Amino acid sequence: MASSGTSPLAVPIPENPSVKVPSINPIRLIIADIDGTLLDDGGGLPELNLLALKACRAEGVRICLATGRRWTTCKKMLDRLALHEFIDFCILNNGMIIRDLRTGEELHSAVFPEASIFATLSALNAVGLDPVVLTHEENRDVKDVLFRNDSLLNSDFVSKNAAQSEQVTDWEAGLAGRRVVELLMVGREADLREAENALRSVQLETSILKNSFYIEYMLEITPLGINKLTGSQRLLRHLGLTEEEALVIGDSGNDLEMIRHMPVSVAMENGCAPVKAAARHLAPPNGQGGFGHALFSLVLNQKSH
Repeated sequence: MASSGTSPLAVPIPENPSVKVPSINPIRLIIADIDGTLLDDGGGLPELNLLALKACRAEGVRICLATGRRWTTCKKMLDRLALHEFIDFCILNNGMIIRDLRTGEELHSAVFPEASIFATLSALNAVGLDPVVLTHEENRDVKDVLFRNDSLLNSDFVSKNAAQSEQVTDWEAGLAGRRVVELLMVGREADLREAENALRSVQLETSILKNSFYIEYMLEITPLGINKLTGSQRLLRHLGLTEEEALVIGDSGNDLEMIRHMPVSVAMENGCAPVKAAARHLAPPNGQGGFGHALFSLVLNQKSH
């Protein structure tokens, strides 16, 4: 949060001198990661970020959250922080699902191909590992976190999603009729790198990231060609906007393609090195309201002229 008496507009975002920002149209859409970007490490919303969300609503700038979270936990966060009135869209499971929160409509819905699921399971099983499987369920009473055996530190994810978790004895039977949207593993970074290497023969999108809510690191797995960038592009096409009319902001490995490709991109100071190297701008850390700093400096300041 800005110090007392300091306007957020007076806090510049350092520009990456190696990358020139193109002349842009007014920003009409913000596409933001949640954990490590919008929220602080305790899962709270810094005051400056809330002020920026309110200002965007007043200015007609729409907000999309782009996250690896599934709808169950994303909705819990929106409920907990009373953010429904400020968020227009959600890109879930790294691009598998796109929801319009104003209408409740799914603008895009992908399902993990069955052949890819079982190829992934087989490749991981060959090195003695079993992932957690996430499904997308409109009925929140249905369990959407499935696991078979305990691998690495997956029990941390299962225990923190206990109410939505279900253990299956057989993947083929357990996944029958289920809408699978993501596979994941939790563990030490080195162990997850080995798991990622075991998947090289399967055509997939993978990213390893540090999530402050879970112990150690997380490996996220989605089908090839589905990530936050492709989700952002689908949403822009739906809205009839160009890439120059969007600002993207994030901190983790699953934000990298989005940050690298989009013309107006911001990385958090707390972000991983590849994301910071790829971004056009650098924002202060998430605990200091870096999201709000970025919006006031690059979007709301622009629109005030």
